[in-house]
Amino acid sequence: MASFLRKLALAVTLGVATTATVPHRIAGWEADSWFEGDAALQDKLAKGLRETTSDDLVERPFRTGSAHFDSEWLFGSYMMAAMGYGQMALALPEREPELVRDMDRCIEGMLKEKSRYYDTSTWGEDPLASLDGERGHVAFLGYMNLVLGLRRVLSPKNPHAALHDRVTAALERRFSHTSGFLETFPGQTFPVDNASAIGSLGLHQRATGTDHTKTILAFRALVNTKARQDDGLLVQITQTDGRHRDVGRGSGTFLGSYFLSFADPELARSLYDAGKRALYTEHVGFGAMREHTEAHPGGDDIDSGPVFLGLGVSSSGFAIGPSRAFGDRETFRGLYALLHLFGLPVDSSGTRTYASGGPIGDAIVLAMLTARPPETLAPPLATASLGSGHDETGNEGGVR
Repeated sequence: MASFLRKLALAVTLGVATTATVPHRIAGWEADSWFEGDAALQDKLAKGLRETTSDDLVERPFRTGSAHFDSEWLFGSYMMAAMGYGQMALALPEREPELVRDMDRCIEGMLKEKSRYYDTSTWGEDPLASLDGERGHVAFLGYMNLVLGLRRVLSPKNPHAALHDRVTAALERRFSHTSGFLETFPGQTFPVDNASAIGSLGLHQRATGTDHTKTILAFRALVNTKARQDDGLLVQITQTDGRHRDVGRGSGTFLGSYFLSFADPELARSLYDAGKRALYTEHVGFGAMREHTEAHPGGDDIDSGPVFLGLGVSSSGFAIGPSRAFGDRETFRGLYALLHLFGLPVDSSGTRTYASGGPIGDAIVLAMLTARPPETLAPPLATASLGSGHDETGNEGGVR
């Protein structure tokens, strides 16, 4: 973590020094190409991650100062990279065999003991060995199953299909046995982690035809009645019954929107619109999302990432995904300009890495920059409208 923060501080210093002389149009000159799904740009970042994940992240551990977070970041790097590769495979069918191999390599990485450590050590049991139980494990199972679901959409019969069915059945059963949220860790409940599990049910329904509509809609009602504050942001931490233990945050709201786009586009769009209304700010063409609202202040932590003058690194980064998925080109442009300026992209030998974010930063960026329109993946839900309306931003399509 200390190394990451030093790099980020350097990026910020350089960014501040150059903002007055580097117009946002230069920093964001690739934004429209990314928005339109430029295969060459996607491939540069994908190749950089291919080298990283092929070298085996397990042998080059993160050094956050915490074995728990080292493991969680390891798992998250494989997970987000796999989502990026899968989304690319859907957009570039001629490249599917190669990108599916990338996904499978990342899935194997997610399954390694060191990648599971953050969950296993906290619960005192392995999440995959206890699928017949009722304990939450949603920080591992939800995220893992989202990747397995995307893999299943690409290939219904693949080496991980049986595991996908088993994890899905465990999550479905656990949701059906509670009127609230599943625990992330013992005594800790994060609605955004539950959103990953619900997104995975949507992908399972899309891939296999198994109906998870009841669970998806029950989750929608739970979120809207229990886990949203008055400005519509997703509350970060709750009791299992939904009672608030924290305020709403941009990082959780936008990541939750991305996850839910695979199951409930209407709820996902509602979260994105609320987050944008409450948190988006733009200065000289550079867009950013705050982590908290003035009415509901809070602190920063490992989930928010660094927060500068109220502007959140994680909040801004995770918002890129739903801004692309929902066709919000102008917001995407602003956020991408900021990413390009502060991320310090390094292009070398046909690859790209972002110096300020490391492997997990590159993986998140690939997943967000390749986010898909919800209608291409989410199952149809015959439901009444949320009644919240959509943000009239002149959003436009173009995502592939």
